[in-house]
Amino acid sequence: FTSVSIAANADLTLTMTNSSITGSGTFILYSLQGATTGSALTIKSVTNSAGSSAVVVTNGSGDTTTTADIALVFLILN
Repeated sequence: FTSVSIAANADLTLTMTNSSITGSGTFILYSLQGATTGSALTIKSVTNSAGSSAVVVTNGSGDTTTTADIALVFLILN
C-alpha cells in the first residue's frame, strides 16, 4: 500500500479481496513490513468473510505518524 498515513495511537483498516477466502474460518498468515522511524505499526485484528479479509493496522505505541509505504504479505491456508 502506498501513501499510507496512520497517526500516533490511530488505526487503519485495510481490506483485501481474494476468492480463496471462503469465510470467517479461513486461516490467513499475515506479515507487515514498512513504517516511518518513530512509529510502531502492528496488526491489531483480522476479520475474514467470504471473499475478503479486513486487517486493522494500529500505530498504537508510536509517537510519530507513519507515512511510509507498507507491505502486507499473506498466505491463505485452507
